[in-house]
Amino acid sequence: MMKTFMKAMISRFVIGPHSMRVSIVTYSTFAKVDLMFNTLSDGDWTQATVNNFINTIPHRGGLNFIDRALDVTDRVVFAEKNGMRPSSKKV
Repeated sequence: MMKTFMKAMISRFVIGPHSMRVSIVTYSTFAKVDLMFNTLSDGDWTQATVNNFINTIPHRGGLNFIDRALDVTDRVVFAEKNGMRPSSKKV
């Protein structure tokens, strides 16, 4: 159900190397970055590739610590060394 939601949400945007890129952080007891802004090469930033990537993310059982996901997103995902473009907003 979550994967369906994720795909539906990103289907509303134009995914591409010079438009929108996405990052995916999954969480339960621990937070894990599944997709960084620089995980894919420029030619691979397509809707289909991101959808296929979402299909490979395993379900993680555990508790629901969203605070850990937000912390990882702020510290790790929104870092330039991990593909965050300095001129882009952190949304």
